[in-house]
Amino acid sequence: MNDIVAKRIQSRLDELGKNPSSVALEAGLGRSSVRDILLGRVKNPRIDTIRKIAGPLQCTVDYLTGESDDPGEYSIADRYWFMDGGLGIPHKIEAGVFRPKPRPLGSDAEIPGLRGPYPPEPRAASILDLVLPDTRVPRWAVNLYRMMDNSLEDLHILAGDSLSGAIHPDDFQIPLTHGSLVAIRQTLKNMDLEEYSVRLVKVTEDGVSLSCKNAPDVIIPLFAIENESTLLPNFYVTDTGSIEILGVILRVIRELELSDALRDFSYNSD
Repeated sequence: MNDIVAKRIQSRLDELGKNPSSVALEAGLGRSSVRDILLGRVKNPRIDTIRKIAGPLQCTVDYLTGESDDPGEYSIADRYWFMDGGLGIPHKIEAGVFRPKPRPLGSDAEIPGLRGPYPPEPRAASILDLVLPDTRVPRWAVNLYRMMDNSLEDLHILAGDSLSGAIHPDDFQIPLTHGSLVAIRQTLKNMDLEEYSVRLVKVTEDGVSLSCKNAPDVIIPLFAIENESTLLPNFYVTDTGSIEILGVILRVIRELELSDALRDFSYNSD
């Protein structure tokens, strides 16, 4: 199945003039997700992953899986992500919590003692799910993150807040600037586990430290930055595994509770 999916994805990328990273971000997936399929790192992509990719590639799921040779019609409503503003599916941020990577289609294996993937939230979309473009970086793709903990409370960013982050659509290397906030995906060495967190960048003479309150600092040694692979921008090998810089945080969105008096006033103001 993977060979067919990879070939069909590559065909649509060539047809549309898109790159794997921008399609992954447009689909609301991790930045390397599409590239992992193309390179054979993911042997059997999940059907929900294929469904998300189909929108940005402007084709049907049947075309990508080889059930049809016609890319077919697609609807803007089938897209899970809007790079130019719209509703997004946020990555959930919880520092220090490692969860199994999404399992391939047909795999029922569980890892005892670890938290599983978050269940879908049966709720209506709100302003917290709104992905807004940022005029400071107009060409950059916008990704959405939801804080599930208080690992950034020292910066007055709290559980329940939504964060928008941006990454260049052409695999531009993100500079790790002292004092900036970055979203990362951390993978443990020799284990199929990953953590999504947002961290404060601290630059030292020896390298870069990525910090937050609820988990140990992630250290990127200076040699890792200087010798970074040109094939995987924003990807670094660490002592404990690897990390990928998913984007620079640009905006915090918070929904405030209405007081009882204001709520009563709003209902009776008509």
